[in-house]
Amino acid sequence: MQAIVRKYHFYLLTLYQNILKAQSTIEAKFLRDRNLKVHTRIWKDTPEQIKNKIFEVITLDDGESPIICYYPNSGYWWLLTSFKILVFERNEVNVIMLSDIQAVELKKLFDGDVAKQECDAVQLKINGVYIDLKVERRTWTIVFTVIQFIIK
Repeated sequence: MQAIVRKYHFYLLTLYQNILKAQSTIEAKFLRDRNLKVHTRIWKDTPEQIKNKIFEVITLDDGESPIICYYPNSGYWWLLTSFKILVFERNEVNVIMLSDIQAVELKKLFDGDVAKQECDAVQLKINGVYIDLKVERRTWTIVFTVIQFIIK
């Protein structure tokens, strides 16, 4: 029994270390991106008043860490964490588990529906269905790259 407990403890420790490594890699990718970001921030750079508003409607799981926040207004925002993407829209929080994301795509951009400068969403494929994740204009590249990095 002790051997099983030790293996499980080692598994949890390794998983936590991988999350921390991924988080620091994501933060580095985000900081290297030179596009002007007004509403999209690394969590540690997010203003306290926005953090407080977010935590009025969500609770993170044990060991879960916020990474990137997109907060254009109080009616729509999302938070990328080490486990999921929490999307607040129409006064409710939708939870997208990172493990459920099959692909991240730029369908509107590649279909020619929008220009690069106007692209304001990435598409997440979940159970064969595409969901739009709104992003700040000119930040689609970093959001796409970060989510692609996470789900691989």
